[in-house]
Amino acid sequence: MYAITHPSQPNYISMIAGSTLNYQNNDYFSTNELTIIDLLNKAQVSWKSYQENYTSLSTTTSPNCNDAMELEKGSYVRSHNPFMFSTSVRHHTNECKKIVNADQLEIDLTNKQLPQFSFYTPNIKNSGHDTDLNYAGNYIYKNGWIFI
Repeated sequence: MYAITHPSQPNYISMIAGSTLNYQNNDYFSTNELTIIDLLNKAQVSWKSYQENYTSLSTTTSPNCNDAMELEKGSYVRSHNPFMFSTSVRHHTNECKKIVNADQLEIDLTNKQLPQFSFYTPNIKNSGHDTDLNYAGNYIYKNGWIFI
């Protein structure tokens, strides 16, 4: 597996920002820099981020999504969810609603309601981060990802 740099978080930042924004660690990160999210929204392109094991917070109690590092649940890791880095997402309730648990992907596929842009992040084990390529490969195969 290849990356722009190590640790992981700058790689995820570069996926939505086009660069690491000179960030070099896995600590809490937030930016108001222009990202693909801003471009998608400006062009009125629908998007959704599917995050395995993500637990959303009620938007009535938190307009800032579930972005606290200490709220990591199970195998979900905030630093692998690049949409959490953008203040244009976290500070807007309607944008927070576009970050969902990965289980929603199957529902959206079944109902033919996929957004125009979809982003999927497996949990820390299924991505191969804390396991190995065999583990990640089995996850991909068992879940039918190679057939989509």
